[in-house]
Amino acid sequence: EIGSRLDNLTHHPRILFKRNNRAEVLATRLKHPFSDELARYMISAAKRTIREKWYREFPEDDKQPLSYMQMGRSLVTGSFAYMLTGDESFAGFKARMLMIASYPPGGYSSPEGAGALDKWETHLTEYMGLFYDWFYHELTPQERKIVRQSLEWRIDHTMNSFAWRRNHGQAMRNSSIALNCSSHSYQNVMATLPGALAICDESEVAREALEVGVHYLIGITNGFGEDEG
Repeated sequence: EIGSRLDNLTHHPRILFKRNNRAEVLATRLKHPFSDELARYMISAAKRTIREKWYREFPEDDKQPLSYMQMGRSLVTGSFAYMLTGDESFAGFKARMLMIASYPPGGYSSPEGAGALDKWETHLTEYMGLFYDWFYHELTPQERKIVRQSLEWRIDHTMNSFAWRRNHGQAMRNSSIALNCSSHSYQNVMATLPGALAICDESEVAREALEVGVHYLIGITNGFGEDEG
C-alpha cells in the first residue's frame, strides 16, 4: 500500500503543505497564538541570519570544517520567513542553498561517513528536501537538477554505504537499521527521509529510502525502545 501511495506523489509541495493549502497553513499565525509565536521567531531568526558574516561571505566550497548543518538550518528557517512575509531581503536563501547543493561529494558538508566530521551534516539532506519541495515551482529546470542530484548522492550514500547497506550497496551493514541499530544509522535515516520524500517520484534510490524508512517507522518506530516513539 505504501508503494501505491507513493505512485500518487506527483505534485509539489507535498511536505507540510499541499498545492491547495499553502496559504491556509501560512495564515494560521493569524488565528493561533502559538503559530504566531513560531512565525515571529522565524522572522526574527531570518533577520539575524542575513547580518551574519558567513551569510554575507558564503563559502563557495566546503573544504573548510564549518558548521554547514547550522547554515542549512538557518537557510531553511529564512526560506520559511520568506514565504510568510514575501520580504525580498530574505530571498538570498535561494542562491546559498543552491551553492550548498552544488558542492561535490567528499567535503565537510557531505553526510556522515562521506566527508563530514560528525553526524550533523546529514541534516542537509533534510533541509535541501524542504527547499526543493517548497520552492519547486520557483526553481528553473537547471536549478532543480542541481538540488535533485545533490539529494540523490546524499541519499545513496546514507542508504548504501552507511545506515542500511555498506560498500556502495554490496553488503549489509551490521550496526545499522538492518540488524543491530546504532543511534547514528537511525538518526541518519530520519534526517534523510524528507529529502527522499521530496524526490521519490524522480529517483529510484529516494523511493527505496522512503519505503525502507516508512516501514521502519511503522514496524519498529525507534531502534532504542517503544517509549521513544
